[in-house]
Amino acid sequence: MNKIKIIRIILAVICIAAFACLAVLGAFAGFIRTKITVNSPVFIILWIAIVVIVFISLFFLGNPFRRTGLFLIFIGIIFIIAGGLAGSTDANILMNKYFKTNKVHKGIMQLYKGQIQNIALLNNFDIEKAPQFGTIGVLPFSIMLVNFRVEFYEPGILYVENLQKKFWKIEVKEGVEQQLGPDSGSIKILKVFKNLQLPTINGQLVARDQPDEGINRAVEIEYTTPYGNKIKKYIYAEFPNPPQPDDKIKLSYLAGVIKDLYSDIEIVKDGRTVKSATIELNKPLHYGGYYIYQFDFDRSGKFSVLQVVSDTGLSAVFVGFAILIIGVFWYFWFQILANKIRRKT
Repeated sequence: MNKIKIIRIILAVICIAAFACLAVLGAFAGFIRTKITVNSPVFIILWIAIVVIVFISLFFLGNPFRRTGLFLIFIGIIFIIAGGLAGSTDANILMNKYFKTNKVHKGIMQLYKGQIQNIALLNNFDIEKAPQFGTIGVLPFSIMLVNFRVEFYEPGILYVENLQKKFWKIEVKEGVEQQLGPDSGSIKILKVFKNLQLPTINGQLVARDQPDEGINRAVEIEYTTPYGNKIKKYIYAEFPNPPQPDDKIKLSYLAGVIKDLYSDIEIVKDGRTVKSATIELNKPLHYGGYYIYQFDFDRSGKFSVLQVVSDTGLSAVFVGFAILIIGVFWYFWFQILANKIRRKT
């Protein structure tokens, strides 16, 4: 029995060392390389070996219900690893191949306003693993994009540099004025635009802000030269602002960074809308075996980019973590408290 115990301890140390190496790999190698490694055959064998070791260990607990905490911890670990394996790329490929599930593991959808679509471009990693399945996947439902919008942190910053390499940072708020000194003049913020459009009307450029039709963040300034001349300029955030030969200053506009993205969508199945929702960054919608994430957007305001991710195995992982937490509390707190009470009585 002692030899078996020593073997179990050695195997446990090996597993802990493997997890430590994996943590280091994930910290330095990056997400893509880590994912490839974790989904490699060697690591799949490791996960299965851990499950087997933990399962065998259950038989050496004596009466498992007398050691409820340890029993729950072991069961939780089994659920977590089994759920992770079930949700892996290889498991998805095997299910599609042998059980004809045709489930999309992970894909991208580019949707224009008013467009209905059930086709997702597959993740490059999945295509490399199983090119025979093609580059697109078909969802069991369709998604219609009703509208999308972008929210920014405000205000932005206007950066100014004169010929003597002196710098200023001006908060972009209408009415703000900054003196740059006798050799550089001054700048006044006239108007801030979320989507500047400059159509020609009656032979003249007319500045309009049309935030519902795209993103072209800009600021209108009034530059007073050292000689007292007043010049109006539009400084863009997404486009370069090259200085003119006679300019005494260089200008660049750092608009407020993106705070959140929102997509108003409808889930359509069998020709009717079954669900309406607004998804945003880090707040996906769960429907029909998939999580639907806000992934990206078009700067011109024409389309939104969504990501669909299969939820296969996630339920087992969540259940496993719940069981694991209960087991840890039971083993390190409830069981000790119960023993103290029992000794006092």
